[in-house]
Amino acid sequence: MAPGLDKELKQARAFYILIFLSTGVGVGLDFIGINPVKALYWTAVINGLLAPFLLVAILVVASDKKLMQGQPSSRLGWIRRGDHYSGNVRRGIAMFVV
Repeated sequence: MAPGLDKELKQARAFYILIFLSTGVGVGLDFIGINPVKALYWTAVINGLLAPFLLVAILVVASDKKLMQGQPSSRLGWIRRGDHYSGNVRRGIAMFVV
């Protein structure tokens, strides 16, 4: 059974601890003067810059026969993921050029 807000504290202790810690970190960031909107913006920028590298890792894992237990990604899958990858790279470059 998956933990969630509909469970009691005893049933989903780790989930509620994570919720409380996240809330505490958010309140702490506000008290030390970090603008939450700017923090979210820069987090999105960092995620966008890291996404192409994650996609390459996914491509490598998806094509490994041993890791995929004899069912590696097909050529069509490679083409589709390559298209997504190149689109992400173009968007990342455009973010700094425009």
